[in-house]
Amino acid sequence: MCFGPRDFQNFNISLLAKTSWRLLQNPNGLLGRVLFGKYCPDTNFLLASSSSAMPHGWRSILLGRDLRLKNLGWIVGDGSSINIWNDPWLSLNVQMRPMGPSGEEHMLLTVADLLIPETREWDIQRINLILPDYKDLITNLKPSRTGAPDKLIWLGTKSGDYTTKSGANNSAGLGWVILFSSGNQSFKAKTRCVGSLLIAESLALREAIITCQNLQIKTVLFESDASQLVKSITDGHCPTELYGVVSDILFYASAFEFVNFSWIPRERNVIADRLAKDALL
Repeated sequence: MCFGPRDFQNFNISLLAKTSWRLLQNPNGLLGRVLFGKYCPDTNFLLASSSSAMPHGWRSILLGRDLRLKNLGWIVGDGSSINIWNDPWLSLNVQMRPMGPSGEEHMLLTVADLLIPETREWDIQRINLILPDYKDLITNLKPSRTGAPDKLIWLGTKSGDYTTKSGANNSAGLGWVILFSSGNQSFKAKTRCVGSLLIAESLALREAIITCQNLQIKTVLFESDASQLVKSITDGHCPTELYGVVSDILFYASAFEFVNFSWIPRERNVIADRLAKDALL
């Protein structure tokens, strides 16, 4: 779609507000490259300012952007795009950011600075030093281990709701079974700070994939009784709370010569369920 000066003036604010969302979601698309190159070549679209000298259409897009800024939030991927203090990243339901900074030396920190570089897991010691009051909220978020980019989302939507009803320190057992023609191998693990059953299912699948890679398995069929998880992997649209883990699953899965993901009913998954329960004992 191409825009000229008159075309811009014929658009209503509502449509241009939708255009601002398109630009936020796809800044490297043709429309984004043209508009950003002309109107904000040296600054981020989220920080671009408006002036009366600008075309009405571009000012309307900025108005739509400002309306959306009130309900935008970040999902943590690798954490490098998220300023700890300025960006809302602590919740997937409402805008929430830490109070601070705690000192001048911490002003420019990103969420990536709270991760252990080698493992991309949360650095609990550093969190206790800088953000001790937010430790539970932070550890309930699951960053990407494979460096998936951070992602802006519209908070509070059906696919983006985040709940801590099960408790910030909730533990979960993970269980997975690898079936060989020569026999089976069973695995289990315990993890903390899991906000929902769906997250627990996704963490178990990620561990199963890593196990298969460590065993140098080349061809594999992954089965899960979590239909929403399987759908998230196969159709590319996942709940925001799964973003980092599903990104890792897709990354690891790309290394297999053949891989497939399918749903099975829960009664066919009783061994893995029992392992997960045993992991909590």
